[in-house]
Amino acid sequence: MRERIEMLLYVCCSLWTSFHFEVESRAVVPPFMMICRKTDQHINDCVRNSLQHILPSLRNGVADLDVPPIDPLSLAELTLSLGEGEVNLKMTLTEVIVRGLSQAEVMSVKTNVEDGKFEISTRTPELEFTGQYFAEGGVHSLPLSGQGSFNVTLDDVTSVWMVYYHETETVVTPERLSSAANGSAVGPGRAMEVDAFTMDLMPSKASYYFDHFLDGDNGLGKAVNSFLNENAHEVFNDIKGQLLEQLGKAFADIANSLLFNFREDQVWNN
Repeated sequence: MRERIEMLLYVCCSLWTSFHFEVESRAVVPPFMMICRKTDQHINDCVRNSLQHILPSLRNGVADLDVPPIDPLSLAELTLSLGEGEVNLKMTLTEVIVRGLSQAEVMSVKTNVEDGKFEISTRTPELEFTGQYFAEGGVHSLPLSGQGSFNVTLDDVTSVWMVYYHETETVVTPERLSSAANGSAVGPGRAMEVDAFTMDLMPSKASYYFDHFLDGDNGLGKAVNSFLNENAHEVFNDIKGQLLEQLGKAFADIANSLLFNFREDQVWNN
């Protein structure tokens, strides 16, 4: 009789532990992450709604998950080149801050689970880039240089994000999560990892301002700022490839800092 009671208690404890383990590991996913099923015929709508919840929720970051703020977003040093040949200008941008990303409206999503790909279309009222710059170059034989603060503002921005991901070989363990996310998840498993995050931005309007341009010559500085704004779209098309490469890397890092806190089967409901 005693052996039967011990066996019964063991089975009950095992079942409770298993149930509690599963509930706890599912419950650790933040409320702003809506879980979608891979087989859902409306998967695109589900992913779109999930992203629409995630973006504003990440505005100030999530300290418990080691996810940095996205609005404002800090970028590493950027190096941009304008023009070539006899008319050229190279700029180094530092202390770059981007504002407005959390206000993006997710318009549509195309999901390809088999290939691990999302195509995401968004619209953002305004994106503002500020920071410090150092520039040097020349127009024909006239050397140009300058340094100071800058502001680039993009209005009514339509963008397309291409996100490629896979199930990483890195195993998510409670020990790893305890140090990275204050024990926010339990149970070993593989995580999702973003391989590449490419972007294209199409603003309806772009404006530029660079302070103290051309060694503080106010007349020439105003002329350069006027030229940049009169040719705003051409200037943006000239620099956007270099700018978006850096933005894409920053977005991939942020996505992975969030995804690495959870097992793949917590992010996707199979």
